[in-house]
Amino acid sequence: MSLDFEAARAVILGRVTISDSGCWEWNLKLRPNGYARVTYKQKSYYAHRLSYMAFNSVFLDFGDSDICHKCDNRKCCNPEHLFRGTRLENMQDAMRKNRLSIGDRHSRLVRGEKSGNSKLKEHQVMQIRAMRDSGTKLREIADVFGIDKTTVSLIAKRKVWRHLNG
Repeated sequence: MSLDFEAARAVILGRVTISDSGCWEWNLKLRPNGYARVTYKQKSYYAHRLSYMAFNSVFLDFGDSDICHKCDNRKCCNPEHLFRGTRLENMQDAMRKNRLSIGDRHSRLVRGEKSGNSKLKEHQVMQIRAMRDSGTKLREIADVFGIDKTTVSLIAKRKVWRHLNG
């Protein structure tokens, strides 16, 4: 397969915003992993990969190599911030920069306060459970902590924050 590099460049440039750091940040929806996907000529690509190919006038088949970020900004599509490397080189780069999900940062272990998405601290979860156990209504608890009453229910039933005893 070949790419119309000029058309692919136009697609990328039409969907990025240039930040103060020089990153070309994708301004459309991102995948849960923080990377952008783009459909070009009925094929799906990671946006940074398509950008690398378009601006370097090279086609890379899936698995040929990884496209890595010098800037460590997953939203970035600036070809000057991207470099081609093997999977091993990409993992070594991530390890050197302390970006690998290992040890207590591994995704299966990142829970509770360690999660970047957490609105609560462990002591608050324990307070929620105690309040619910004493008969406080879901809505009242939700209002105190600024969360949804469904979340309160899930905490009280130990469906979430299961790693906490009590």
